[in-house]
Amino acid sequence: MRIRAFLLATQFWCYSVTALSFGNDFNGTIPSILGITNFSYPAASSNIGFGYADGVVNTDYHQPWPLVKMYKSSVHLIRYCYADQASKDALHCSWPAAENLWQDALGGKPSKETGYNLHFVQAWAAGETQFCYAEGTYDPKTAQGTWNWKLHNRQDALVVAYRPVDEKGNKPATSASLGYTPESALFPWQSRQARHYIQISDKDDEVRIAHELGHVLGLLHEHQRSDRDTVIEYRPENIAGYTEALAAAIKDKVPEAEARQKLRDDVPFCQKYNFRGSAYVKNADQPGPIIGDHAQGPLDFDFDSIMIYPSDAQTDTAACRADLAHCPIVRRAGTSSDGKSKFEYIAAKGKPSAKDVEFVRKHYAWREEEVSQRRKRSSREVGEVKVQIKIRRSNSEVQRGMGG
Repeated sequence: MRIRAFLLATQFWCYSVTALSFGNDFNGTIPSILGITNFSYPAASSNIGFGYADGVVNTDYHQPWPLVKMYKSSVHLIRYCYADQASKDALHCSWPAAENLWQDALGGKPSKETGYNLHFVQAWAAGETQFCYAEGTYDPKTAQGTWNWKLHNRQDALVVAYRPVDEKGNKPATSASLGYTPESALFPWQSRQARHYIQISDKDDEVRIAHELGHVLGLLHEHQRSDRDTVIEYRPENIAGYTEALAAAIKDKVPEAEARQKLRDDVPFCQKYNFRGSAYVKNADQPGPIIGDHAQGPLDFDFDSIMIYPSDAQTDTAACRADLAHCPIVRRAGTSSDGKSKFEYIAAKGKPSAKDVEFVRKHYAWREEEVSQRRKRSSREVGEVKVQIKIRRSNSEVQRGMGG
C-alpha cells in the first residue's frame, strides 16, 4: 500500500518545462455547472481582504476538504484518481511537481512546524489504485465517461484529467472545481460523481496546475476580489474574443451599451457568448464577504498570489508588453505630475505566495491532538514525503483505511 503525503516530491525521472498560460480556468461552481442564472450567493462585502480571496467561507456549496479518520488520526484528505490511463501518462510528472510547489511554499511536509495537515491520496479499491472512469469510456472532448464501479463509495474523489488539443488545434481551457462540495449541498438532479475535478490542457506547466490546485483547495482569483478596482484597472475590450462576443450580442438585439456592460460584469452573459472575460468578473462566484476594514484602504491585496492573472493573460502578449494600454488588467500606480493615471505590469507568479500559504494554514491547520495518535503508529507517518509502506490487508481493511 502506498501512502502519499501532501505534497510528494517529484519523481526523479520526471521533468517539466514551465510555460505560463492562463485560460478561462475557474468555472467550477455549482450554479455555473448547472447553468443556473437566478442563483445568488450571500452579498459580498465592500470591505478589503487580507490578501487572499477565500472561496470557502459562508457557503454550503464550497467548503474546505473535510477531516477524515485515517489510521486513528483525523486528517484533511483529498482522494484523487486519474480519469484514465492517458491522463496518468500525460500528468504523472507535472501533477506531483505542482503539488511540490505548494509543499515548498508551505515549508515542507505536514507537521506542527509547517502548520498544516493536508494529504493527497490516490483512490484505492480491491487492493490497488483505480482510474475514475471505466476503461475505454472517458472522452476528453466532453470530459465525461462511465464512473468506475469500484469507486462507488468514492464519488467525491477529485478527478485529475488531461484534455489534449483537439483535431482543429484548439486547446481546451484548463479548469478546476472550487473546494469541497458535500453531497448534502448538491441539487437533486446533479451527479455525485466527478463534482470535484481538475481538467488540465497544459500538461507540462506545473505552475499552471498549481494555480488550479489553489481552486481545488478553495482559493478564488485574486483579481476577482470585490475590492480589486482600488488597485487594478480592468479593460475587458483587450481580452481575445471581445470583438466577436460583442458583435454576437448586438446581433441578438442586445443594445451595445448593455452588451459592453454585461461583458464586463455578467458571468452567464460572458459564457453565453464564449467570452473568457468571465474569469475576470468582479465578485464572480464569491460566496461570502471579504474580511477587513474598508476605512483603512486596500489592505494586503496580494499581487504575489499564484491566483492572480498576469497582465498579458488572454491577450496579445507582445502588444501588452509593448504598451500597457493593450493589457486586460494592470496595477494602479498613482498619478504622474501632469495628473494622468500611472499603471504597472502584473507579472506571472511562479509559486504560491505567503498569503496563499496563510489560507492553507487557516483551513487545513495542524492539530496537536493528531500528534499523539500518530506516534502510536510507530514508523508509519503519513507526513513522510518519500515513505512507501507495503502492507497486505483484506479488501475491507483497505476500503476502511484508505477509503476504497
